[in-house]
Amino acid sequence: MTPELRAALEPVTGEIDSVRPVGGGSISASFSLLTRGGERYFLKTQAAELADLFDAEADGLAALSDCGCISVPRPLASGVVAAQSYLLLQYLDFAGDRDAAAAELGRRLAEQHGRPMTEFGWPRDNFIGSTPQPNGTTGDWIGFLRDKRLGFQFELAACNGFAGELQRLGRKLLARLPEFFDETPRASLLHGDLWGGNWGALAGGRP
Repeated sequence: MTPELRAALEPVTGEIDSVRPVGGGSISASFSLLTRGGERYFLKTQAAELADLFDAEADGLAALSDCGCISVPRPLASGVVAAQSYLLLQYLDFAGDRDAAAAELGRRLAEQHGRPMTEFGWPRDNFIGSTPQPNGTTGDWIGFLRDKRLGFQFELAACNGFAGELQRLGRKLLARLPEFFDETPRASLLHGDLWGGNWGALAGGRP
């Protein structure tokens, strides 16, 4: 850890005693921080030019935390120092029985998805991995799915050399999207990157 990064973190964490690398991520470097007072924190770092990824991640985590349905790490600080961006998070200790918590995860996800949102989308753009994802909010589900999700992915594919039949079928799909929906789905708060490697169980079985 650079002296500049330590100086940026310690007003939040207190004096940092040890820094341990944590594996599992493919975009950021991750670390477990332990302070002299025995508190533990989770830190992610990456290049300064990717700071927007951390800003978007902190925004999403704050929204999920405010929902209160599933435990997520609270964002504590973020910024750029010495050509390095960082995101400091609450540390969650996955010490529980993951298999036993799976059903509770499903119940809590159902509760989260049952909390209605007023519009589809999100107030700010964010990312899929490191790929920018356009958002904005609207009451038009078909328009959002067509323009901000599927259509945008077809555009990216075209920019990366995937043209021809894929684009022809893509245009056909986008034109027929309304046929897939008997009624407008209810807008709700979703976790945008929920997969098997991205959840765990805390002590006591809370997912």
